[in-house]
Amino acid sequence: MKVNISRAAELFFPNPSLEAVFVEATANSIDAGATRIDITIKIEEFSKVDTLSVRISDNGTGFTEENFFKFSSLLESKKDDHKGIGRLVFMSYFKDVKVTSNFENYQRKFTYNDDFDETSDLTETESAGPSTTLHFTGYRKDKVKSYDYLKPSSLKKTLMFHFFPLFYERMLKQEELTIGIH
Repeated sequence: MKVNISRAAELFFPNPSLEAVFVEATANSIDAGATRIDITIKIEEFSKVDTLSVRISDNGTGFTEENFFKFSSLLESKKDDHKGIGRLVFMSYFKDVKVTSNFENYQRKFTYNDDFDETSDLTETESAGPSTTLHFTGYRKDKVKSYDYLKPSSLKKTLMFHFFPLFYERMLKQEELTIGIH
């Protein structure tokens, strides 16, 4: 079944905040077992929203066959507290999300956009450890509602607020998790 991704994003996320993109991508990285997440935000000028690009990289398990299937299928989630639709928020703000993921001895590449057809390019590669990079481009809106969404100090507060219980639990268990915002 083919789904109109942009329309589904409007239905499930009628009025999301740009912060939701960062929260969802961070949650996905954490779910994938990442211990390192890097968020890089680039924009020429706040008045030139068409130059906005975001790159989020992690060292989680990557888009294995199972993870790619779950990503490609809406409402597909193994966890009761996940709905399996969070990635739709990406389409609320960006036209394209270019994904490059390394796992085992493979690299998977695909672009998540309105034309996503649930396929990817999978090639064998030297194992350099698991990693995934999401590169968001093609900002869809006329402006950014609040430029605090793009400032590392504000984004840090948002992530701290949203993930505080998880961060605290990890600290108590002495489990590593580093998030860099640039």
